[in-house]
Amino acid sequence: MSNAVKFTPKEGKISLDVSLLGEEEGLCELRFEVTDSGIGISPEQQKKIFEAFGQAESSTARKFGGTGLGLVITKRLIELMDGKIWVESELDRGTRFIFIIKLYRDDQGFHIFHMHTGHDEKAKVSIQDIYNRFRGRRILLVDDIDINRDIVSEMLSETGIKKEEAVNGREAVDMFFASDPGYFDIILMDVQMPVMGGCEAAREIRAADRPDAKTIPILAMTANALTSDIENVLDAGINGHLAKPVIYETLIDLIKYMCNLR
Repeated sequence: MSNAVKFTPKEGKISLDVSLLGEEEGLCELRFEVTDSGIGISPEQQKKIFEAFGQAESSTARKFGGTGLGLVITKRLIELMDGKIWVESELDRGTRFIFIIKLYRDDQGFHIFHMHTGHDEKAKVSIQDIYNRFRGRRILLVDDIDINRDIVSEMLSETGIKKEEAVNGREAVDMFFASDPGYFDIILMDVQMPVMGGCEAAREIRAADRPDAKTIPILAMTANALTSDIENVLDAGINGHLAKPVIYETLIDLIKYMCNLR
C-alpha cells in the first residue's frame, strides 16, 4: 500500500481487495490484491523487483527513494506464511501486486486471523531458552533507516534483551562514551550511514582508552557482502558481518556467539 501511494499521482486511484479462497479446519487461504493507477513497472524491472536492491541504480529509485528491500522482506514474510506473491503491471497504466497466504481464523469466530507458522513445542522451548540467555543484556542498535531498526527490534522483541538505538555512527559513539564501561554487551552497527559510517565509528570506539572499548563485540549489518567489503569491516575492528536482509536465526546465533551465551 505504501508503494502504491508513493508511485501514484494525486489524481490516481488505489484499491485493496481481499477474498477468501477456501477454508479447512479454521485454516483460511486469503488472496490480497493491491492495485494502483500509477507509473507502472517495465517487464525488465518486474523480473528483478523481488531481488535485494533491484531498483537501487534506477532513475525511479533516485526520484522516489527507498532502501530496495521492502519487497524482498515482503516476499520472505509471505513465503514464511506458506504463501506466494507476484506482480502484474504495464508502464503508465498502473500496477497490481497479488499475494496469497494461509492464516488461522480466531477461535471466537470473529473475522480476525493469526499467522500460520507451523511452530511446535520444540520452537516454544527454543524461544524460552533464548529469553533465558539474553534477558538483561544490552544492545546498541545503530542504523539510519527506521524500517531496518524496526525489523531488528521485532526480531529481538521476545529475547529479553534491552535495546537502545542510534541513527548514525556519531550518535552511537557519543552514546557509548556517555555510558558506564560494560553498560552495553554488543553493538549492532550499520556500515553505510550519514554523518559517520559504521567503520569509522568502530575505529573511534576501538581507539578509546577505556576497558570495554577494545573488547565490546561489534557486529556489522550491511548489504555489501563481497570479500573486500567484509575485509574492510574487519580491518575497522568490527568482529563480524551480518548480511542484509537480516535473517532471524543468523542474528540470534551471532549474538549468542559474540556475547558467549552458548
